[in-house]
Amino acid sequence: RYPPFPGGRENFVFELVNQLSMENAVLVVTPDKENYDNGNLIIRKYPDSKKLLKKIIKEFNPDIINSHTFYLSNEAIDIAKEMNIPFGITLHGDQFAIGDEKRQSIVAGLVNVSDFVISVSENGRQSIIKNVKNIKKDKLFVINNGVNFESFNEMVRQNNSINRNELGINLQDVVILVPTRIASYKGLNFLVDSIVKNKSFIEKNKILFIISIPDYIFSEEESALFSKIKNRIEDDNISGLIKFIFLKYQDVTKAYSVADIFLLPSEKEQFPLSIIESMACKIPVIATRVGGVPELLENKKDAYIIDFGDSISLMQGIESYLIVENRDRNGKNAYEKVSEKYSIEIIARKYYELYRKVLSK
Repeated sequence: RYPPFPGGRENFVFELVNQLSMENAVLVVTPDKENYDNGNLIIRKYPDSKKLLKKIIKEFNPDIINSHTFYLSNEAIDIAKEMNIPFGITLHGDQFAIGDEKRQSIVAGLVNVSDFVISVSENGRQSIIKNVKNIKKDKLFVINNGVNFESFNEMVRQNNSINRNELGINLQDVVILVPTRIASYKGLNFLVDSIVKNKSFIEKNKILFIISIPDYIFSEEESALFSKIKNRIEDDNISGLIKFIFLKYQDVTKAYSVADIFLLPSEKEQFPLSIIESMACKIPVIATRVGGVPELLENKKDAYIIDFGDSISLMQGIESYLIVENRDRNGKNAYEKVSEKYSIEIIARKYYELYRKVLSK
């Protein structure tokens, strides 16, 4: 998948192929974009038959195939085997934690037949080892997600007042940003519970929760869940404490520009790109202790890490960040970490080095 389809995986693929195509020919096959040619970067619309997919791949004649979307991989891996091209898959989420039996079965099958498997966190790698029988551990690799510092940096926040006015946000509010898709494991019910329990504290300190959602057409399941959440907010009389905004990927920096604090309340995650983006913007983070998050963040040094469902710890983290010096300290520490380890240039180089390693075998 690829922008404009929304999500951290899609945004990461966009940045990764832009980096790799600086020195290599790169073909992206995706259902999300029309045919496009720009020097080393070629994009082809995902075709409606395996025969046409093979024709696209054969014309490009790749050295290696790396899928980032498990449910688009079965035909590609068959073609890779026919053409004797090394095939690998990057798993951006842990389907063994969030997927149904069908998805788990598909992923397990792909992992077994792939020449290499990349997980975005060590937690994800361990989940594969635990859930896929007889897996060859030497073909499992961890390469984290990375951020483009040209798009996400502290300069983004210079547009704070402009974008607050545009989005109808009071300049005096303490804004807590929650970027999310609509999914049950994203923790929006936990967030609403916490706001209801601590309504007077939130009102007293003029705290506003901005829930930033990608601007796309919801599925029926997403629409139903979103309606339930909105109804809960209205029934609990906390509408004035929460504001929903819908942004295209190219406009997502507006959300970061208005934020004083970043919050990830998820029940399940792997290595969320949104956390890395906020760190690059020097926005202090509160996040749940799930998936690969503890690999990325250090509690009370560059973030405030809480257990999922722990409203008390969530409010303690927010209260700590009401002190500007605490926000500045953690934001600075987070920025230093992400700039040293998680720039898209560093991550793209790791992908390139892994490809060379696979091809040398």
